Amino acid sequence: MATIAVKKRKPVFVNVEDLKPGTTGHNLIIKVVSSKVTRAHKTRHTSSSLSQRSKPPSHIAKCLVGDNIASIVFTTYNDQRLPFSFFLDMIKLGAIVITRNAKIDMFKGFTRLAFDKRGHIEVANLQTS
Repeated sequence: MATIAVKKRKPVFVNVEDLKPGTTGHNLIIKVVSSKVTRAHKTRHTSSSLSQRSKPPSHIAKCLVGDNIASIVFTTYNDQRLPFSFFLDMIKLGAIVITRNAKIDMFKGFTRLAFDKRGHIEVANLQTS
């Protein structure tokens, strides 16, 4: 059986000012302007309390990210998909982050950058001051 090679398209990067609520599939190169890390609150599930103890505490970071034109709020979680060291590198002040297949959500009347299962985020090798 012959395999068909799928030709991938080159990503098209957009500016933050061009993002509209409810849209998906955005590729961005953004810089972390500010970030604040907090611990996630544990829920009180009596049936799964033993499994909750074995998991490390998760952290939530609310970051203001942007390009040279506009900025947007991005909330990220340290979950099983991201190693904690990558999580800390990603939210470091001045870090350049490349996002692929990002989506734009509305929360309390403000736009937020978010990811679903097809989204991908990586830290660029560049560092600016």
